[in-house]
Amino acid sequence: MIKKGSLLTISMQEKVSDTCFRPKICNRLKMGSTDPNFLLHFNLSCTFFKGTHVEGRISLSQAEELMERGEIDKALHLLRVVQPSQNHFVESRKLMAHIYLNFRHSPELHTSCFV
Repeated sequence: MIKKGSLLTISMQEKVSDTCFRPKICNRLKMGSTDPNFLLHFNLSCTFFKGTHVEGRISLSQAEELMERGEIDKALHLLRVVQPSQNHFVESRKLMAHIYLNFRHSPELHTSCFV
């Protein structure tokens, strides 16, 4: 459960559940954009989950939020650093392709995401 006083405190059961984690982190990202302590909480959670499969989910959620705010370059940077050996590589490439096609209007870059 989410505890009061912290945007990103998640129980152990929720830490291992991919299906509940992504919507929760997306909601926290949206809520946190007005919280002055948000970046501190977010960076702590990134450190906590570093090296786990959840780290990729956090990056994807952050890229989606950046995309919604219009910060396309920052979103693309986050997605480019996902390595083929990581669990969420295909998802990151799909999101990159979406950005290239719909925001950059570049079919060539869109296609390069899948080659």
